[in-house]
Amino acid sequence: MAFLGVALQLSTWVTGPSQMMAEVAKDGLLPAKWHFYRHDAIGVAQNVVITQAVLVSLFALLYALPNINSVFLMLVNTAAFIYCTVYGIIGLAFIRVRYLLPNQERPFRVGKTGNGGAWAVTGLLMFGILMIALTTLISTDLLSAVFMLLITLLLFATPLIIEHFKRPAWLIDAQADLQNGGN
Repeated sequence: MAFLGVALQLSTWVTGPSQMMAEVAKDGLLPAKWHFYRHDAIGVAQNVVITQAVLVSLFALLYALPNINSVFLMLVNTAAFIYCTVYGIIGLAFIRVRYLLPNQERPFRVGKTGNGGAWAVTGLLMFGILMIALTTLISTDLLSAVFMLLITLLLFATPLIIEHFKRPAWLIDAQADLQNGGN
């Protein structure tokens, strides 16, 4: 049952982001040689799905370890820790946008005037995230905590590294390939 639970959870992670990754690659934000912008006749970005399948298979190999319950708990806790990181970044971005674009028209506003409401909501969000992250780390053994932190750091740093090495040629090459018949 644990295997089925993780397999179903990870299957949504494999198929869900393929369209988003294809659009990001079309915009030249990923190396064109990866061909993530290409898709088949039914709209599946095959290179993205294959890459994700390889990564998911590597995670699935963890189930070969003797204690399947601890592996399942470690993977679930890692997912929770990654979500905490993402929501923390969203909270920081919320405050940053309030100061960078104070007069931007928005469909709704937190607080009627000023940024006090935004700070209060973001503060509560950050407090909740910190409590979830700390209790998750405290409740796991050292090896699981290190694994969770390493995976989170890897997933946080990878886009930053790609952004650092981004080249204008990626967009030019992707657009040329798409115009020449690349799906």
